[in-house]
Amino acid sequence: MALIENQRNLFEIPDDIHYLNCAYMSPLLKQASKAGQNGIKVKESPWKITPPDFFKQPDQARSLFSSLINANTHDIALIPAVSYGTAIAAINLPLQKDQKVLVLADEFPSNLYAWRVKAGQQGASIKTVSRPTDNDWTSAVLEALDDQVQIVVLPHTHWADGGQLKLDEIADMLRQKGCALVLDVTQSLGVVSLDVQTIKPDFLICATYKWLLGPYSMGFLYADSKYQQTGHPLEQGWINRPGAENFSRLVDYTDSLNPDASRFDMGERSNFQLLPVVISALEQIHNWGQANIESSLNHYASELLESLMALGFTSYNKAFRSPHYLGIQHPDGLPDNLLKVLSDKQIYISQRGDWLRITPHLYNHEEDAQALIAALASIHA
Repeated sequence: MALIENQRNLFEIPDDIHYLNCAYMSPLLKQASKAGQNGIKVKESPWKITPPDFFKQPDQARSLFSSLINANTHDIALIPAVSYGTAIAAINLPLQKDQKVLVLADEFPSNLYAWRVKAGQQGASIKTVSRPTDNDWTSAVLEALDDQVQIVVLPHTHWADGGQLKLDEIADMLRQKGCALVLDVTQSLGVVSLDVQTIKPDFLICATYKWLLGPYSMGFLYADSKYQQTGHPLEQGWINRPGAENFSRLVDYTDSLNPDASRFDMGERSNFQLLPVVISALEQIHNWGQANIESSLNHYASELLESLMALGFTSYNKAFRSPHYLGIQHPDGLPDNLLKVLSDKQIYISQRGDWLRITPHLYNHEEDAQALIAALASIHA
């Protein structure tokens, strides 16, 4: 693994903007933005759009995404949002009366609502893993497993504070117990490596607009092979069925769906405007190397954390923290207007509950860290 030099020149970020908030929404790469602008222009001349164009870019995006998680191209579906992928998982995973769906405390809403609905319909229940006092989410999940837990819904990185789960340990236990595993890796993939051949989730979901450096309203779903032959899609479209490439015979209706994960594709998945942005961003991530990104962001975040702890802030033990994520707290609490004070100084981070969430990327330079440190020092002086 190699440390990557600062990449701010690849982004359209003014020098006086201190944006340490990738977990909220990443900026677009210049090249990805240009790809999107060119994609918009495609529809200026619709007579140039041919049937193969509806399939080429989706498959290119699948291939790039699948290699990030050591999957196959046919394991991947295109979706518009995490909530869409969660809904697909919910309609395909069995849940009986009195069984439980296990989730983390303070989970992102899109990872919860579909399961509340399903549990209510089936006479099942939601079991919430309380926030561990020692910040060890992995042990807390393992201790919460009981004979009634049937589905476990987890992130790799907790969105509110950056706590990291050891998914390999959890997955081993779930396989022993026969539990299904659904992952939302929106706050980790693109930085933290994950191998679906090792973890073997039933479904894995990821939006593109954070650490994949892509656009809003695009995402990916990984589906285990056991759902690719008989799984139920969320909607009934035409493009995820055999023979869809032959536009002249689309009225030869078929009830069959593709025998792979593309059966779960969203309608109008051949998005000529957004897919070029997704593809361009994923290509850049591959060029950097996911392991190199992780190493570089961990180095930046660790140095920043040392300075913040000198100001009295506390954070996760390194063993329980995601390498690219800083969730910090202060024993004196946080001022109600803290984010406003920081934004007035062109410093951008997030607050989630009692946690300040600081999430840098390769576009952040030393001046960004120093501006944040100085601002927080003045507030807690």
